[in-house]
Amino acid sequence: MNFAALDFSTPGKNKYAYKLEGFDQDWIYCGTRRFANYTNLNGGHYIFRVKGANSDGIWNEDGLSVRVFIAPPFWETWWFKFIMVMLLLALVYIIIYVRMRSVNAQKRKLELEVSQRTRELNQSNYELLRAKRDTDDILNNVEEGLFLLNSDCVIGSQYSMALEKLLKEANLANLNFLNILENKVSREIINNTTEYLRLMFTADVDEEALRDLNPLQEVEINFTDESGTWLGSKFLSFNFRRIYEGSKILNLIVTVVDVTEQVVLSKKLKMSEERTQNQMEWLVNILHIEPALLNEFLAGVESELNYVDSLLKHAGGNGNLLHILEEIYRSMHLIKGNATLLDLKFFADLAHQFEDEISEMKKSPEIQVNDFIPLVIRLGELKQNLFEVKKLIERMVSFHEHFQLKKNEESDLLVRSIKNLIHHLARDLGKEVEFNFTNFQSISLPYQYRLLVKEILIQLVRNALYHGIESPQERLDRKKRPVATITLSSEIKR
Repeated sequence: MNFAALDFSTPGKNKYAYKLEGFDQDWIYCGTRRFANYTNLNGGHYIFRVKGANSDGIWNEDGLSVRVFIAPPFWETWWFKFIMVMLLLALVYIIIYVRMRSVNAQKRKLELEVSQRTRELNQSNYELLRAKRDTDDILNNVEEGLFLLNSDCVIGSQYSMALEKLLKEANLANLNFLNILENKVSREIINNTTEYLRLMFTADVDEEALRDLNPLQEVEINFTDESGTWLGSKFLSFNFRRIYEGSKILNLIVTVVDVTEQVVLSKKLKMSEERTQNQMEWLVNILHIEPALLNEFLAGVESELNYVDSLLKHAGGNGNLLHILEEIYRSMHLIKGNATLLDLKFFADLAHQFEDEISEMKKSPEIQVNDFIPLVIRLGELKQNLFEVKKLIERMVSFHEHFQLKKNEESDLLVRSIKNLIHHLARDLGKEVEFNFTNFQSISLPYQYRLLVKEILIQLVRNALYHGIESPQERLDRKKRPVATITLSSEIKR
């Protein structure tokens, strides 16, 4: 901005001062310079004042003033600021709106995921409940005992209800398996089972190699009440299988089966086989003895056993138990001696075992009535053997009679066979034949030759019907009876 003083006497010595009100605080004395520069002025209204001094240094204090308007840049205008504020508010609104939409979308996504996860969890829970119900149904209805066993020999939380029935104990979950077996099996079996289970949880040991070492494969379980009174027993079979998680043995799955019937049946079968074997030996021993001697021996044995029975029955009321033992020993010694004379070894062995029992009793310093219980059992065995020998002899006699009857029936069967052959063959050939066997005694034929005689007779009958006997018309033409006759007779020459 330029300015000049109206003093032309010495204009070079004129001095100036200026001030821009609204910007400068004080006057700016610029000497002889006749212009003023302002930069960085904000837009707005200003008053530019200027005063001058002549060469004598006298200032014109009134000076001059000029109103100045500086147009502000557009970014400093109110409308621009208003727009900026509105844009800022709009931006904030948009940011908040976008953020809220994002939050709402995320919320809806989370709700959807939660709903989906809830449905999956509900489905999973339903499947778990269904699987548990199916498992419970299986465990409640399966006839075998099923349970899991960990490395500490503790039963798992789930097991079949049949297990409680088999072991006759309730609430078996989380109980020690070996403690349950306590008082049910011998200490030796428990020790062997402990070692066996340790090996089953040892991965280096082959499972199949341990199968035959299972001490509970077929074990008798004894049951007692709280006082220790024996209530009964049953035979159970425990089978152990490994359950792996990777290469680690996690648990053992154990199945328990009641094999009492099979064991009892096996024992009965074994006893039956032994009895059959004994009877075969008896039969061999009996066959070489004269019937009269055998009957005499059996009658003597029965008499002595009845005498021993009477002694044992009255043992409780007789103070002289040693005398009773001596009498029983004498009877057994007599039976053994008679059996030895007839070479009946099985009777001699039984009597000898009876004698051994008596000898053991005699060693006791004081004989009690209860000591006679083993003798009662031995006596029962002897009586049973005597009964079976008698039954065996009766069957031998019955078989002999039945065998003779069978021979007679086979003789009649020979005649019926020939008669049927004649009847059917004559009908097929259109011939009429009658069979006369009045003088035939098939019983006279030696038994070992009857089959040979039957074959010869069949061949002779066939030859007669095919080649020797004519048809009824041919026989009439030849003045013969239309019915031919085949006669079968036998004769015993002495």
